[in-house]
Amino acid sequence: MHQRNVHRQLPQLFFACTLGFLTGCVGEIGTSSSSAPNSSENQTSSVSSLSSAGVSSLSSASVSGSTSSAPQSDAFARGKALYESLELTCSLCHEKDGSGGAIMKPLAPGACTLEATDGCNDIPTVARYIAGNMPDKSGRCTDTNGSSCATDIATYIITAFDPANNVSNGDRDGDGVADEDDKCPGTDSGKSVGPTGCAAKDETDLPVVNSITTPQMRLTASQYANTIKTAFGQESLPNITYMSDLFGPFEIFANNANGTAAPGDFSTVLGGAKVLAQSIAKGYSAKCSDNNWRNNTEQCVTDHLAPALQMLYREQSLPAADIQSVASVIKANFALNATTEQAIAAGITLALIDDRTIFKLEHGSSPLVSGKQQLTEREFINRLSYFLVGNTPDEALIADVNGIINTPSKISRQAERLAAQKLHQDVVWKFVAEWLNIQTTVPSEAMALVPAPLVGDQCNYTGQCKTKFAGLAQSYDCANSASANSVCMCDGARCDSLSGGTALSLADAAQLETRKFIDYIVDNNLPFSELFNANYSFINKTLAEHYKVPAPAADWELYTFPAGANRQGILTHASFLSSNGNHGRDLNTIFRGKVLYERLFCEKMPIPPNANELFELNDQIADRTVDPICGACHNKVDPIGRIFDLYDDNGGLYESQELFGEVTASADISNTYDSVAELSSAIAGSESVLYCATQQLFRSSLGRDVSRAETESFMQVRDALSGGTLSEAMSALAATDAFKHVYTNFNPDSQCSMGN
Repeated sequence: MHQRNVHRQLPQLFFACTLGFLTGCVGEIGTSSSSAPNSSENQTSSVSSLSSAGVSSLSSASVSGSTSSAPQSDAFARGKALYESLELTCSLCHEKDGSGGAIMKPLAPGACTLEATDGCNDIPTVARYIAGNMPDKSGRCTDTNGSSCATDIATYIITAFDPANNVSNGDRDGDGVADEDDKCPGTDSGKSVGPTGCAAKDETDLPVVNSITTPQMRLTASQYANTIKTAFGQESLPNITYMSDLFGPFEIFANNANGTAAPGDFSTVLGGAKVLAQSIAKGYSAKCSDNNWRNNTEQCVTDHLAPALQMLYREQSLPAADIQSVASVIKANFALNATTEQAIAAGITLALIDDRTIFKLEHGSSPLVSGKQQLTEREFINRLSYFLVGNTPDEALIADVNGIINTPSKISRQAERLAAQKLHQDVVWKFVAEWLNIQTTVPSEAMALVPAPLVGDQCNYTGQCKTKFAGLAQSYDCANSASANSVCMCDGARCDSLSGGTALSLADAAQLETRKFIDYIVDNNLPFSELFNANYSFINKTLAEHYKVPAPAADWELYTFPAGANRQGILTHASFLSSNGNHGRDLNTIFRGKVLYERLFCEKMPIPPNANELFELNDQIADRTVDPICGACHNKVDPIGRIFDLYDDNGGLYESQELFGEVTASADISNTYDSVAELSSAIAGSESVLYCATQQLFRSSLGRDVSRAETESFMQVRDALSGGTLSEAMSALAATDAFKHVYTNFNPDSQCSMGN
């Protein structure tokens, strides 16, 4: 382990925050979407939040009552929660371990002095000082009006940090790590800790919420397209503009779990639906005679369109009213002198913009009652199918629907079957890419080292690609079909690049490497830890040159990196490094550190300063880590980001590593690291990362955090992920109580319609 923890002074330009990514010194760095509303489920402690109008006193009774009658151990627990809460910001200035960092004076043995007091010798003295001065003399933490906030925090400080230099046995919190090496003093009794005394989160750290709400989720663009392809038996679809995929409440997963639609989305979906329907209708006009479509419309719809409608709407049986609605639209268009194809297309358009097609509607077994409701069996298989393969249920799953929700063997059998499908690889790829903030669309040519392949009019439909590039792939697609820039795609990559055509751009190659890497892990049932432990990948000559390693014998074959290549696991892939880089060496430290801090350790960033405060500091601060305002954030993320200092904007290597860093999160692997490979090995065996990855699976699938009340569900998934595969963990999640239920808030006056 390298003991240096140096930092580079940041150019003054940074503090102008001209990059659109930055809000305050750090803010929500690296996200391009607008901030989503904070969810009560996203709180990491049970401390009551301060209202936006401000609260004169923060009551720790919301944690565990008051100290007047509670034992000191309760006061210690409440004080720890308050000390580490974002509302009071104690730990942001004084650090979680009381060291003070580079900003404040430490609360360490013998180092604490309080103005106008005799020191830090007893709890009442420290409590009085906190009540009158902390934080920022705001009076937000007092012992008035039934609150014990000041006394609770004083109890924690005196017990955990021993600021008065009381007699110590060398390991005050009894975690087996000497005080001088303990970065997390006051660790809760009974928790297993890492080498620096920091413990992994466990089920006791799950958020406590008063009311769980299931968000209304909309199909993603890929789910919508898959559903239409399956329902109408289409191999490919015309190129259209789909509705925007929006981030859920955690700004990580684009799962449309925020209950809103972007402005103009109805016009977008209507315009796209018309194009799709016109293409689909061509295959249906001959299924009934022209005369029957005009004069026996309902029977033609029943015989030929009803199966597709049933799959679109995800209904166990199709109501007669739905047949009549589509038939009436077709008839109305005939009355307007439409051709048969045009009339059928109008009816299909109606189905494509139906709420049941666009949204994941889940009412539960008692839809007129608020609260926890078990999904109906049909709703359950809908949720299961979209979770595991991103598509409407197939015939085999529909045939197994009876009793499935209460039959573990059925769930297990169907989950295993679905996880073997190619579409499951797409789901796992999307989860990992969004979790680690890896771009899933190719960025601009600014990243490219070589020109992208020339693309002309290669195809009008997918069948042409299958013929032209036969044997190159399992799945084919004609992207931008029937246009001047159409191109054949083979397993997500341009077919011409795989058949000796012009080399892929670095951006394309980097994304394809990670996609093939994840597919290989899924196909071979390799454990979750393989994401970080693997000393191999799948590269072509372009990436070999970029990585400064010998070229592979054949492009995109399994490639083992030579010793000293500084490549191990997904965190050293160019896709990850460029997606969380490309901002210059200094700023990359922030972006990469922030991704790990929030997404691998599930730590919550402090509230950033406002833009006006930052602008005023523009010409005053040369080091973001020592300033009291900026340092609260940067002392968290910068040390982690420094571990990645060897890698340039696009994931190549600098000549030498200038900085060395450490994991500063409260994690079992909190320590210093010489390299990303060393860090990756630690991550592969980390209980903290396992906990966080489990949380992320729930956030991605359900659009919300798993709560303390759902501990059993959380443990089932965490246990499956520990030593198991991502697919196994997903299958385990599908069998949990949390997955089988919806939490409703019935409002008879509300409507959910794209047209409103």
